[in-house]
Amino acid sequence: MIEFEVKARVPDPAALLRELGGPERVEEHADLYLAHPARDFAATDEALRLSSRGGRSDITYKGPKLDAGSKARREIVVPVPDAAAARAMLEALGFRAVREVRKTRRLFRAEGFEVALDEVPGLGTYVELERVLPEGADRRWSGRRSRFSRAGASGRRSGAATWSYSLLASPTRPAGAADGGARASAMASHATAAAALTSGQSTQPSVKPAMAPPAQMAT
Repeated sequence: MIEFEVKARVPDPAALLRELGGPERVEEHADLYLAHPARDFAATDEALRLSSRGGRSDITYKGPKLDAGSKARREIVVPVPDAAAARAMLEALGFRAVREVRKTRRLFRAEGFEVALDEVPGLGTYVELERVLPEGADRRWSGRRSRFSRAGASGRRSGAATWSYSLLASPTRPAGAADGGARASAMASHATAAAALTSGQSTQPSVKPAMAPPAQMAT
């Protein structure tokens, strides 16, 4: 599947919560990012993580970004019934844990998109707008993805980011990655892009000590 995502820091979470209303659900997330034994994920722009989220666990692979604006990526998610056993298997194969990022996520729906308000200890509060499309949709939706990307680029000038929490938490994070004065209104362009994409119109977190050099981590 193809994941489209934009993210922005929220300096006033209470104001955004008043706009969004009550969440559909609240989840506690623990994402363990892993380094490949023979490939530098930072160089290939990939990521692999083992996640425990809302009582379920899965392994997620994220491919290189398809464009610079929207952080669109190919994503493969495999549910696992036993997170501890999955981690033991990955480590036996040579994968190494890099860092764990914990967050509290409040989930909402808007215009066919998932809207998440994340509280990440040590980093602050972020709002994330995401939509997942079937494999191959990147070709059928290329024009709309372009509009979504332009909205993402515009949003970054207002404080939005295409960095992952793992990179934001890294000691080697990009300059300005944790900065930004994004407010709820800064996400308006993303909400507009979400509606267009749906309708077809044109329009330091709780991070455990790194067990591998941060440079091996992708976004």
